[in-house]
Amino acid sequence: MISKSNPLFVHSDIGHAMLAVKRSDYKICPNEIQRSLFDFLSTQIDAGGAGLIFPAFNYQYGSTRKFDVQQDAVEVGLLPEWVRKNLLFERTRVPFFSFISEHHLNLR
Repeated sequence: MISKSNPLFVHSDIGHAMLAVKRSDYKICPNEIQRSLFDFLSTQIDAGGAGLIFPAFNYQYGSTRKFDVQQDAVEVGLLPEWVRKNLLFERTRVPFFSFISEHHLNLR
């Protein structure tokens, strides 16, 4: 059971989110799947989108030894990468295993 008062960690596999959507009868826009999933997940907690936390792992640091919190792609899922590209977000500064959320949630 999801507690609406706590942040929600969202796995990067959108298949599980799609199952939750299907069970709830929430309508997904086929042309904007990531936006629709984000909106659905936002309704599951009191903080809305600011309470959603996504993995934002990027494995390039191992070879480059450079990590750009704002620009480096999320390599573990379409939904977290969509959040990084389309919303005002906050990303932790851990090179391999960073996490991302809308800007309102301070993850540092």
